[in-house]
Amino acid sequence: MEPNIWDFELKHFGIRQSSTAMKVGTDSISLGAWTAHTVQAPNRILDLGTGTGILALMMAQSYPLAEIDAIELEDGAYQDAYYNISNSIFGKRISLHHADAINFPYRYKYDLIISNPPYYTADIYSSNRERHIARFDRQEEGLGIRTLIQIAQRLLDDSGVLSFIAPYNRLNEIRQLAAEALLLINHLCILDSYPGEPVRIMLILSKQQKTYIPTQEQILSIRTASGEVYTSEYRSLVSEFLCGI
Repeated sequence: MEPNIWDFELKHFGIRQSSTAMKVGTDSISLGAWTAHTVQAPNRILDLGTGTGILALMMAQSYPLAEIDAIELEDGAYQDAYYNISNSIFGKRISLHHADAINFPYRYKYDLIISNPPYYTADIYSSNRERHIARFDRQEEGLGIRTLIQIAQRLLDDSGVLSFIAPYNRLNEIRQLAAEALLLINHLCILDSYPGEPVRIMLILSKQQKTYIPTQEQILSIRTASGEVYTSEYRSLVSEFLCGI
C-alpha cells in the first residue's frame, strides 16, 4: 500500500471515507471486534450496508477462510468501499455489490450476517440525503432493524447468526422483533460510553433451536470513569485492529 492515502488507518488495512456520508466510528469498530471474538469460524459472510467496507474487511481479517459478500446502495459509500477493498490484502475474498440489500438476488445462505444498520427513529431529517439514509431507521422503507431481522431470517443457514449494533433504548423492541421472526438472542453486549452509562447494544441472533439456550450477557465500558482513556477490556477487544491502542 502507498503511504498516507488513508483517512483512517488500521493495523492491516486502511479506510478512505471521502465520499461516504457516514464516517468510521466506535460503533463499527466495536461491532466488528466483538463479532470476531464471539462468532466461531463462519465460511460465508454477508455484510449488509457495508458503507466504507470496514466490517467486511474486519471479518476478512478475522476469518482467513471466509468468503464475504458486501452490499452497499449509496453511490459515495460504494466508491469508498470499492477503493478500500481493492487496495486491501483481503480484497480477493470480498465480493462488493452496488445494490439494494432488500431486493438483491442472493445466491447463498450465510453462516454470519453482520450489519451496522440505520437505527435512529426520531422525526429529525438531515439536509444531507445520503447521511439521512445511512443514519435513520425509516421503518416503512430502507434497511432498518426490522428489515435487517427479516432478511436474516430468510438468508441465515440453519446454524447461522446475525450480528448487529443498535441503541440501548431499542432493546425491548428488538426482543419483540426477534421473537416475531422466530430468532433467539444468543449473545447480548451492553456497550457503555463510561461505566454505568449504556449507549449501545450489540446482539447475536440465531434461528430458534429445539433446546433452549439462555442469552449470554455482558457489559463493556469503552472508557474509564474519567473518560480520558480506554478501559483495559475495550483495548483488549479492539487490539487486533486499531493502531496505537
